[in-house]
Amino acid sequence: MNYLKERFPIIPLLLFCGATLCGIASGISSTPRLDKVITLTLVYLGFLLHLRILDELKDLNYDQKFHSERPIPKGLVTLTFLKKVDLINLVLLLTATFCSSTLNIFFLFLVSLLYTGLMFKEFFLPTLRETSVPLYLVLHQSVFIFLYLFFFSTLSESFWSITSTHKLAHFLYMLIPPYLIEIGRKVEDRISPKGEKTNDTYTYLWGQKKTIHIFACLIFISGLTSLGILNFPTFLSAILIVLSLLLFIGSCFASKLIAQHSMLITVLLALILPLLPAAIYLPN
Repeated sequence: MNYLKERFPIIPLLLFCGATLCGIASGISSTPRLDKVITLTLVYLGFLLHLRILDELKDLNYDQKFHSERPIPKGLVTLTFLKKVDLINLVLLLTATFCSSTLNIFFLFLVSLLYTGLMFKEFFLPTLRETSVPLYLVLHQSVFIFLYLFFFSTLSESFWSITSTHKLAHFLYMLIPPYLIEIGRKVEDRISPKGEKTNDTYTYLWGQKKTIHIFACLIFISGLTSLGILNFPTFLSAILIVLSLLLFIGSCFASKLIAQHSMLITVLLALILPLLPAAIYLPN
């Protein structure tokens, strides 16, 4: 389906969700059940689909004006159809999460869903994106805090809380890839059918070089936080830190080249970073 190919590429997203759940599972003291890891991988994919559909609803007027080439403005798929898909999706999500967790843990997932409603309403601050892009970004990405707490708790089969620096480091490390994906997919300029740059990229808002700097800083933070993960190989942390420095410095001389390959870099990092904590099971 053209819509999925353009707006919700299932295979890369499924791989990312699976990698994330593997990374989270490596932070659980006891070995999680494989069926739960698989179930939560599909839950994560369904949750991302829910976010995608909410964005389609929220951004309809903008897309009709500046992105008429997209499936919905072109009439290849209707919002009515997507609403029906999301309704079925939500029923499946609620059923899967309720059956795989206890009631108090299931509540965390409900909080995540309710939070998506606030995101859809732009936190009742319609001008927030124009007045404070960093705050806008943090507020929107904070939905993953509740969702990942749900994942950690479900896999550990008890309410998971941050009781040590190792746990805190692991949790923060796992939260960074969603930020990388959000920024990395908006490094390149987007051009409207009229040939004009649209304002829905971070490059438009911050400039290309600054956007890459922020992207590199997130990788640097990944490297630093990984140092706090129990038994995480130090050489992997060093690789992440060096990579961040190379991107940061490289953007001063070849920002356009980095921007052209930003999606490839983002995809690779989104798949590799969540899996690295699994290296704690490798012999030192």
